[in-house]
Amino acid sequence: MLAAGFVTRSGHPIPDEWVSDINRVVRWNFECLHLTAPKVGPLDRALLTDGGVKFLLAVQAVGRLV
Repeated sequence: MLAAGFVTRSGHPIPDEWVSDINRVVRWNFECLHLTAPKVGPLDRALLTDGGVKFLLAVQAVGRLV
């Protein structure tokens, strides 16, 4: 997460023990917002819906403005 620029409020690296919780919460929110399609099998990856692609592009555009 550090390589992607994520740090704590104090600027320290995200502790390893936080990563799985962050991942779970983000995935749950994406599912609630219908930004990802349900996985078909246990080994499949969740795919972005059309709304998910639009959201990703909007977030990337805001990131370029900062």
